[in-house]
Amino acid sequence: MDDEHTILKVYALLLSKLGHKAVCAISVDAALTAFKDAQAEGHPFDVVILDLNMGEGEGGREALAAMRLVDPGIRAIVSSGLSSRRMAAECSQHGFNTSISKPFCAQAVADAFKRIM
Repeated sequence: MDDEHTILKVYALLLSKLGHKAVCAISVDAALTAFKDAQAEGHPFDVVILDLNMGEGEGGREALAAMRLVDPGIRAIVSSGLSSRRMAAECSQHGFNTSISKPFCAQAVADAFKRIM
């Protein structure tokens, strides 16, 4: 989930190259709908990558809280342009398993998946 189409496209491409299927969402509502639909269809997400700040309104924290009501064990990566120190605090404080700093490179995404899987 990210509010920037370009970032979603890059994540989808990188995840595909790592052997994963990506479902992209441009908003919290779209992410929650996709998440719940996948659960209902018997194909739950293994990992979610959530942008911490989605412009105005809800963001990654709120999305993760709602997702945990459906699947308390969901593994979550926070993605943000915050400083690494602040993001580390946000990551653990809000229940994310690990983080990816923006701007990111392919290796950062691969490393985050290695840490979380």
